[in-house]
Amino acid sequence: MTAQPSSKPRSVTIPSALTVKELGDLLGVSAIEVIKRLMTNGVMAALNQSIDFDTAAVVAVDLGFDPVESEAAEQAAAPAVAAVDRGSLRGVGGRTTDPNQSYVGRVRLVVRRAGPPCRT
Repeated sequence: MTAQPSSKPRSVTIPSALTVKELGDLLGVSAIEVIKRLMTNGVMAALNQSIDFDTAAVVAVDLGFDPVESEAAEQAAAPAVAAVDRGSLRGVGGRTTDPNQSYVGRVRLVVRRAGPPCRT
């Protein structure tokens, strides 16, 4: 069921991200053939691994298709959430309020109380 590149490429709409199996189903070839084409291009991917549009487009061109990115995926990605500046994580008196930092501080205190490691 290997697809050979034809003289006239068929157009196929590919979403911005899909699995290797979904790409095989979309192109009408086995997922094993898609994995072979990925491996010849230096990409190691499993059957259920997600790949981006650019990677899928390379495989589609190798198989004789003309890839077009789906418009719905581009519109869905447009409303991005703005990053909020949280400022510093300093509390009252300049002490750190990050829980991971307080844990590291406790570990350092225990190590200091234990003293240097014994060397025999």
